[in-house]
Amino acid sequence: MKDGWIKIHRKFLDWEWFDKPEMVKFFLTILFMANYEDKKWCGITVKRGQFITSRGSLSKIVGMSERAVRTCIERLKSTSEITTQTTNRYTLITICKYEQYQQTENENDHPTDQQTDQQTTNKRPTNDQQTTTTKEIKEYKKDKNIKKEKTPPTPKGEQSEKKIDKIDLYLSFVASDEWKLPVKNWLEYKQTRGQLYKTEKTFKTFLKKVKDESGDEVSNFIEAVEQSIKNNWSGVFPKQKEKPAFARHNNNQKEYEKF
Repeated sequence: MKDGWIKIHRKFLDWEWFDKPEMVKFFLTILFMANYEDKKWCGITVKRGQFITSRGSLSKIVGMSERAVRTCIERLKSTSEITTQTTNRYTLITICKYEQYQQTENENDHPTDQQTDQQTTNKRPTNDQQTTTTKEIKEYKKDKNIKKEKTPPTPKGEQSEKKIDKIDLYLSFVASDEWKLPVKNWLEYKQTRGQLYKTEKTFKTFLKKVKDESGDEVSNFIEAVEQSIKNNWSGVFPKQKEKPAFARHNNNQKEYEKF
């Protein structure tokens, strides 16, 4: 294994490809492979932040198919992370921001101070270190996963207004004025039970049904509404218009002939 190390800034967590594991693996691999100083290879200078490779070689090192390697390269090129120069023998990959990632300034400044700081840090209680780290992680996750504010709950007064508006809407489908008052009474009763019809379609179906069952007689509907409210029923059952006597006895030929 090669000696040395690379730097990774915490901002790497905000990298646009960070949520794709294959991209993280590929990018870290090429950071390790890049020259940390200029070198000569076959008569050409491979500068710091560059390295010579091939798609097949990268495929073996990273443990991905050549197709996956090609995809990773194209993605990194599209976001200006790398550039490539390809010949019939090799591919030269340049990490565009290598100097920004791997700054050398202050690395050798005040080694004694750095050592002292490290010793001081190491002497801090373990619990204190863990608390600090946990706090940083929580703050990062909070910043990273900010969700849109939820819509505040509608005050009860406004909810009532909406329900009343819905009743007015349903009443607009009642053509006859004499039907509107009993229908309104029924809707307000349903509202107090939390069972107001949810859609225009369900209300229209209900209205058609009660009109048919009551023989389009509003008095039958009014009587049914009063009965349902009195008994705390969830439905309304209009008294059906009575059939003629001959219809009740149509199974008896002799009885039928009397009418």
